[in-house]
Amino acid sequence: MCSYGFKRVCYFDGKYDGEYKSYRGVGAVGRFLSDLLGEVEECNKIIQSEFNKVAIMSVKDYDKLEKAVECHICGGKFSEGDKKVLDHCHVTGKFRGAAHNSCNLNFKLTGKIPVVFHNLRGYDGNFIMQGVAELGEKIEVIANNMQKYMSFRVGKQLVFIDSMQFMSSSLEALVGNLDKSRFKRMQSEWQGEELEMLLKKGVYPYEYMSCWEKFDDKSLPEKSAFYSSLYEEEVNDNDYSRACKVYKKFDCKSLGDYHDLYLKTDVLLLADVFEDFRRVCLDAYKLDPAHYISAPGLSWDAMLKRTGVKLDLLSNVDMYQFIEKGMRGGVSYIGHRYAKANNKYMSDYDPEKPSSYIMYLDANNLYGHAMSEELPYGKFRWIDVDKVKLEDYGKGKEKGLILEVDLEYPSELHKLHSDYPLAPEKMEISDDMLSEYAMYIKEAHNGRSTGVKKLHTDDAYKDAANFSDKYDTSGYNKNSPFYDETNKKVIGKFKDEAGGIPIREFIGLRSKMYSYEKDDGGGGKTAKGVKKEENENKSGVFYKKCMLKGFQKR
Repeated sequence: MCSYGFKRVCYFDGKYDGEYKSYRGVGAVGRFLSDLLGEVEECNKIIQSEFNKVAIMSVKDYDKLEKAVECHICGGKFSEGDKKVLDHCHVTGKFRGAAHNSCNLNFKLTGKIPVVFHNLRGYDGNFIMQGVAELGEKIEVIANNMQKYMSFRVGKQLVFIDSMQFMSSSLEALVGNLDKSRFKRMQSEWQGEELEMLLKKGVYPYEYMSCWEKFDDKSLPEKSAFYSSLYEEEVNDNDYSRACKVYKKFDCKSLGDYHDLYLKTDVLLLADVFEDFRRVCLDAYKLDPAHYISAPGLSWDAMLKRTGVKLDLLSNVDMYQFIEKGMRGGVSYIGHRYAKANNKYMSDYDPEKPSSYIMYLDANNLYGHAMSEELPYGKFRWIDVDKVKLEDYGKGKEKGLILEVDLEYPSELHKLHSDYPLAPEKMEISDDMLSEYAMYIKEAHNGRSTGVKKLHTDDAYKDAANFSDKYDTSGYNKNSPFYDETNKKVIGKFKDEAGGIPIREFIGLRSKMYSYEKDDGGGGKTAKGVKKEENENKSGVFYKKCMLKGFQKR
């Protein structure tokens, strides 16, 4: 670690923001941690001296307090015995609402100070932990493994979190999605043309910077020096040209000056992106991401807060195992490794051959759809099956049933259901089952992928239109007769991932590893377990070669 930069940010009031601080040189990690501890002391002084304002109440505020019937913090109703008090912001003095006395006492600043990194888990955390060991402070770690840390706390107040655990995109992509008016900290440093130039993530010759002497270079290196062997890609002409303009515009005297500017813009861009993310979450859920370590924890609390549900702890081990045994995952496999379509919507349609379509269908947020259904939350108990009246349970009823039943599956249905059998289960195959199992698999091998289907029909799009209530065709061209925004982004509805453009060819190597080509020359590819950057460099031809070589080896 050769340098660092950081900025103290106050969500409540920008006047408490600190100056941008940075350092480039030997011992950067130790100096960084020392500076952070200094910021902790500064924050504590501000909290003690400034964050203790009394409530500033208007006549309208007093009227709201008097008429309030529920606590603005927990959402619960006030009963006759409850002590209703006013809750105000100790930073601004602004009246926030009426609250239970207990809620008001617990609704306070935690004293913890989050330190936000983008990709802390994947990169920066390793450097920082080496320096933390020399501080002598108490360390608490939440780790994925021995090398990757989701979060860690140093001392009583410093909590290191990773913004990528909330927004799993590159900083460049996040900056591109944010409206220019939201870059308040960038605007406080630069204006006009300078701001426009820096509102895009810059480029940096990471692999070229192999020694301290490179910081003394008087100009940017050649474009080839920006090549990344990790991602196997070069910087494009536009980005390199912009980097040269930035170097000149900001009067950089050396590569070290460019490095410092690059670091500062990264820090301020991240500050603006994360602060806007906090704003969105506070507006929508009244929850602050800065108090969490990842999106799952934040979304879980948002669910509990929004629904007001109280979940019972399932402590009966027999009940727990009963439910666990009934859990089933989805079936994911490639049953048809190669398919080529031929239909009237394609540019090279051959009317002499049978009409066929390749459809790539995916449900809109299937997990969200399942979670939005009625779910059990408590009062679990065993009941006598002989006393069960099924009409008392089910959808729309207050109570539900979880049943364990014997499933009769007639052999005459096996072939008919071979592409997606009812109630599949994961099991180990014993030797005495192997022969029969292998024969069944050979017979059923013509099953289709759950995502990509090959259909033999005159018009697959017209067929789908007959079930328009099940499909989201908002991704089609607006001139298409099948274009409809009725089910746009409606969870549980099926969407054509090809956007209504016919798929010409499909190649499936194995589950979640496939490629497809569309009639307009576009397409897509997926390879789970392979780095995104590496897969992007592979073409559909590469997938096809892999498939053919695999068959040759057999």
